[in-house]
Amino acid sequence: MEKSLREEIRSKYEGAQFPSPAIEPLWYGRRPDTLVKGKQLIIDKDTQQQYGVCSDGYGLVEHEEVIDIAEKASLKFPEYGKPEIAVKLLKYGGRLQVTILYPEVEFEVRANDTVNPRIEIFNSYDMGWKYGGRFGAFRLVCSNGMTVGKIFSKFAKRHLLSLDTSELAKSIEEGMTLFSDQTKLWTDWAEKRMLNTQYEQLWTSLPFSPKEREYIETLSETQTKLILGNEKEKGKEVTFWDAFSVVTQYVTHEVKSEVRQIEILPEITKAFEKIWNN
Repeated sequence: MEKSLREEIRSKYEGAQFPSPAIEPLWYGRRPDTLVKGKQLIIDKDTQQQYGVCSDGYGLVEHEEVIDIAEKASLKFPEYGKPEIAVKLLKYGGRLQVTILYPEVEFEVRANDTVNPRIEIFNSYDMGWKYGGRFGAFRLVCSNGMTVGKIFSKFAKRHLLSLDTSELAKSIEEGMTLFSDQTKLWTDWAEKRMLNTQYEQLWTSLPFSPKEREYIETLSETQTKLILGNEKEKGKEVTFWDAFSVVTQYVTHEVKSEVRQIEILPEITKAFEKIWNN
């Protein structure tokens, strides 16, 4: 990657602490004086932070290159309005999340409850995340983040892995078309009440401890002020969308680990879709 591009991206996101990754030979022994064949160390040249060991054929994709591609691809659609791009570096700079949000594109799930399409692109030096992306949504009423489910699963695997700007732009365009199908599903969720047996089955699939469940069921849903625990005590059934909104509200605003936030949102969507489809 050209030095000028690296400097340009870093100047745009001054608050982000970008590492300077390098792949170095790996040695062992008491001195050490013996080369580990076929393996290399990924390290930050500035801080000496060690990210992980990779094969000698591993190709390092720098965060700045990923951001540049995401920026260029997102700007190819003036009909979607101006995108908002946010960059987040985690794990000592070893992991990157680029978020592209189109605030002028709104889909209504129910009255006064709209979502904006959001694309997330990931990269890592510690090999904790593979380079790739996923579609999601930003719920305006409570600033919740959420991911989409099966409608996008095959699409994401096929298309959101390219380092080519035109290919990523094409993926975004196709994904925006599919997004209306996803919001139609969410609209169905807002109209369908969850049986008490389904509600209990849901919690066995969600990635939360019993203590977390207890806390989540005391939260007031931002728009409706609904509290899951209160509704269940009254023997009332809640809609799929109500439950989904409360759970994603908890993840977005209460889960302290940003890495965990990112990693469990797809598990939540999967759990809800499993109950919905059964």
